[in-house]
Amino acid sequence: MKLSMYIAISLDGFIAKPDGNIDWLTEYGSQEELENDDSYKNFLDSVDALVMGGKTYRQVRTFGDWPYAEKRCVVVSCTETKSDLPGVSFTVDSPEKIVKILQNEGCRHVWIMGGGEIHSLFLRVGLIDEMRIFVIPKILGEGIPLFAPPLDGSSADVRWELLSHKDWHSNIVELWYRREPESLKRHLQ
Repeated sequence: MKLSMYIAISLDGFIAKPDGNIDWLTEYGSQEELENDDSYKNFLDSVDALVMGGKTYRQVRTFGDWPYAEKRCVVVSCTETKSDLPGVSFTVDSPEKIVKILQNEGCRHVWIMGGGEIHSLFLRVGLIDEMRIFVIPKILGEGIPLFAPPLDGSSADVRWELLSHKDWHSNIVELWYRREPESLKRHLQ
């Protein structure tokens, strides 16, 4: 099973404003343009399931129709327990247990989607395999970081191999990283 991040960040490493607002991203393209982009479509088509935090889930619900109706979705949340959406479940399980459940369901590619907390939760235990990061040419000055501190030494010491980089419209740069296998071995020891 492969676990991927696919996310946009500001030049100074934030994924959202302090209040979680991501409206600054619309300066560089609308949600509709993103959904019609072949790269995004191909990525989403390759994903069997999504894992997201409760804040991300609540925010996506404000966008209108649920965009992941055909996907299994696990929401890590202490406050919510039920959803009116098919395929959506809530859990307080560990990342390892979530991965095991999704593996048993036959999932092969999982999108770890959301904020710095969920990314760090999976990164701390060595469960992020690749990161596709879209760097937006804007400085926010403050906000929600890509990874929620603190990352312990073993998490922060993982090396990443750059698979590709691509220039997009509006001076956006996509960076695609894969965790180096040797780095994973050191992390798990």
